Amino acid sequence: MTPDEMQAEIDRLRVENDELRSIRLNMGRGINKLRAAIDRVRALHRPTLEGAHCVVCHSSDSSDWDFYPCPTIRALDGDA
Repeated sequence: MTPDEMQAEIDRLRVENDELRSIRLNMGRGINKLRAAIDRVRALHRPTLEGAHCVVCHSSDSSDWDFYPCPTIRALDGDA
């Protein structure tokens, strides 16, 4: 490999490295946004004061859907 070819390869690798660094940074931002969204969902789907029901999913009709943890929280926890 000639010195010019080596320099061209170094330049190419630097550009590729910069692109990958940018992708990693954007992925980190995306992950942080997803975590924040999950935290907001968890804040909404919390147990009632009695602790037996979800404040969002609970209704006057008793069903499997209203007990805490609700299906939403179970899905987030991987138990759905």
